[in-house]
Amino acid sequence: MEGRSLWISLHGGGSAPASVNDQQWQNQIQLYQPKEGYYVAPRAPTDSWNMWFQPHITPLFDRLIENFVVKNRVNPNKVFVMGYSAGGDGVYQIGPRMADRWAAASMMAGHPNDAQPDNLRNIGFGLFMGGNDSSYNRNGMAEKWKGLLSKLKKGDPGGYDHRVRIYPDLGHWMQLKDAESLPWMAKFTRNPWPDKVIWRQDSVTQTRFYWLGVSKSDHVNGRRIEATVKGQTISLTAKQTSRVKVRLSDELVDLDRSLVVKLNGKQKFSGKVDRLKSQMSVSLSERVDHTSAPSATITVGKDSNVRVNGKLIGENFLDAGNYRAVLFGDDSYKELASVEFQITTPKPKLRGIRNADGTLTLTFEGELEYAPTVNGPWRKLNSKSPKTFSPTSRKRFFRAAN
Repeated sequence: MEGRSLWISLHGGGSAPASVNDQQWQNQIQLYQPKEGYYVAPRAPTDSWNMWFQPHITPLFDRLIENFVVKNRVNPNKVFVMGYSAGGDGVYQIGPRMADRWAAASMMAGHPNDAQPDNLRNIGFGLFMGGNDSSYNRNGMAEKWKGLLSKLKKGDPGGYDHRVRIYPDLGHWMQLKDAESLPWMAKFTRNPWPDKVIWRQDSVTQTRFYWLGVSKSDHVNGRRIEATVKGQTISLTAKQTSRVKVRLSDELVDLDRSLVVKLNGKQKFSGKVDRLKSQMSVSLSERVDHTSAPSATITVGKDSNVRVNGKLIGENFLDAGNYRAVLFGDDSYKELASVEFQITTPKPKLRGIRNADGTLTLTFEGELEYAPTVNGPWRKLNSKSPKTFSPTSRKRFFRAAN
């Protein structure tokens, strides 16, 4: 996919006067120089210790990315984030939280606070720290995360690509040695449809992550979903989440063939699903990211209800008409039983009143249709009951239809 890269670089500072954070911001603007793409160093909206991982940061960066994708032809699969000091605090948090937006992320000289690395499976994650940077135990936490990332990589060799550099003789300022992260990050390209997703909610919860989604009642801090795809089988493990939406694309499975969805080891769905433009439209209204937009969805839960493209299975009722149902035996040509039946629907009501001023007011059920002659052609009026027509109206014949 063509397009330029986008590098988002977060300044340090924190709970300090605005002038201090302004100085850190100006420094960040000149700090790194990627070989390709747009380099953007935003000014934090607040002057607070957690300036880069408050709830408003997620939609802010979503909008920033969208603007560059739409107006500057940025490739949404080549978006990178990095941050120094308080900016590094932010990357520790939004790296995992927004991992489905990044190709790679790098943390420089920050502190993780309560962040966890679970969600980093499908991106590159860099960690750069001075070995003598002992304030707030930054160096100790970097060593801890080095162990966590190594353990995750060992248990899941297909994911958790990372690079950790702890420079033994350096303090909080790493003399730009951490700039080695940029060419390393540039090698990564986001995959919006990975075959395995680990999604752990944190204190700023989300309703979607890669090809998974949950309702607002289900996005709770600490809840974890593991999802894998093998061939045409999608397996979900979600012990605490009541319902999970699977966002489908031909990039993930072959939608021309039947697929199976399992939740906590139990089969919840087996069959084919239709591709619908409406599902892509819903996704794009949430996030302008066409490479991650699904063409179908399946929602499963701990109960027996399954929704395909938002519609509860079993809601496809028969239209009015004559029907014959047949039960066949082992020999498909032999009828064991049959029944014929008819489905009828009551005719919708239509009533007209001629008013004193010559106008006509119609009250009706269903859809109101009109035609120039009694034989048609009939067209929908797209009006609600009641509807009043002037004496000069050319819509001379009316009918109500279901």
